[in-house]
Amino acid sequence: NYYQFGSSTIDTLLMMEILTDFLVEPVSEILRTKEQLGYDIRCEMRPIFGTIGFHIQVIYQIDRHSPNHVDNKIEECLTTMKRKIRLMSKHMFGELVEGLISSKVAEENSLGEEVSR
Repeated sequence: NYYQFGSSTIDTLLMMEILTDFLVEPVSEILRTKEQLGYDIRCEMRPIFGTIGFHIQVIYQIDRHSPNHVDNKIEECLTTMKRKIRLMSKHMFGELVEGLISSKVAEENSLGEEVSR
């Protein structure tokens, strides 16, 4: 599932990075562990042709779940996460921002890490 956020500007790119950093662990926990939809769950920022968004990808066995079931579980998960974002304290948001800053200024250990940043 792809969710478009808006035009790809510095501000929207940073907000999308903060959002995806926040979503990665809980989305995986909910969809993989709680709902047991599959082992390969991805939540990633995706810039496409001047717009920015994120996608949630679930690799699942078709004989265990229907596409509609998986889609409904992704939407339920995002509804839950939307509530958590609305209730997030300024302190928690500040910690997410500081985490992003730390990841941007950290030295890479290898050329592969440098290239993927």
